[in-house]
Amino acid sequence: MASLTGSLLLLTWLQNRAERALALWGGAGIASAAGAVLIVARDQLPGFVTIGVGNALVVLGYALLWAGARRFDGRPLPRAGAVAGPIVWLAFCAVPGTGGDIAARVAAGAVIGAAYFALAAYELWRGRAEHLPSRLPLAGLLAFHTALLLMRAGLQIGTPGSTSLAAVDLPTKLTLLESGLTMIAGAYLILTMSKERNEAQARYAATHDTLTGLVNRRAFLARAEAVRAACAAEGEPLSLVVIDLDHFKAVNDCHGHPAGDRALQAFATAAVGLLGPNDLLARLGGDEFALLLPRVEPRAAGDLADRVRRAAAEALDGDPQLRGAVTLSAGAAGARPAPTLEGLVAAADRALYAAKAEGRNRVVCAPAA
Repeated sequence: MASLTGSLLLLTWLQNRAERALALWGGAGIASAAGAVLIVARDQLPGFVTIGVGNALVVLGYALLWAGARRFDGRPLPRAGAVAGPIVWLAFCAVPGTGGDIAARVAAGAVIGAAYFALAAYELWRGRAEHLPSRLPLAGLLAFHTALLLMRAGLQIGTPGSTSLAAVDLPTKLTLLESGLTMIAGAYLILTMSKERNEAQARYAATHDTLTGLVNRRAFLARAEAVRAACAAEGEPLSLVVIDLDHFKAVNDCHGHPAGDRALQAFATAAVGLLGPNDLLARLGGDEFALLLPRVEPRAAGDLADRVRRAAAEALDGDPQLRGAVTLSAGAAGARPAPTLEGLVAAADRALYAAKAEGRNRVVCAPAA
């Protein structure tokens, strides 16, 4: 089971090299399988190889499970912590008298394994802000296995030592069975969790602008219509601001597209910092942006747009190539209730054209509708 689940995880990683956690989790299964082969070959190989190296490989599998959990959430790989467990195990085997005491070895291995499983469960739990449905079930499975390993270690304490594998008691055998089932369930949840992340990233890419991180035109129109309908049903005002970066083409022509990209990013960062939780800012395309403000009167929308204009100008002045080269023009419009989204966009566009006609670098508010 360890070799099968490990191989499947490695195969999935080969199809998605960007998710390196899958390689670590697959390596965990392969290491555990290799260790199990050495352990059961105790009658054919020296004791140090089967008891020492075999169990060290199993412990390495536990460590790789923890390393994969950290890598999945973008945290540094715990190289020192990963090798600490196998080293502790080998040091334990070097203690006189432990070689022939199965109970002591089982208890020690269970404690070390419980530590790694608990760490892996914790890593998954503290990354719960990323809403992946399989994340918490996987963390719960690892925590449950941790508890069983500790119980297994407790059952071995005080048990007379034995050199016969057949003498292992029923609770330990049941725990070993549970370990195999945990491998299968854990591999399934790992694969599902990776798939959920890929799907979430694909959904995000389909609805967001890659340069600024703002929602794109398609997502904005879909969300804006839903907001408009809600405000209309409640009789609340709805305002829309259309924003354009003045002289943006000249920046691209004179300083290159990287400078233009920096201008777009600087504006987006400055604007987002001034918005409320219900406000929606989108990049409609090129240097054109739209800001939807539910339950905001047109005059207040114009005031916010002017604050955005000043904040963006300050941010742009921090770049020597953009200082004084880019300004913002905006048109604001609002209605109570807004009859159609198209009408609101048209009114804001007319106000934007007026702002440009009056000399740019200003905000013009359309008459309230």
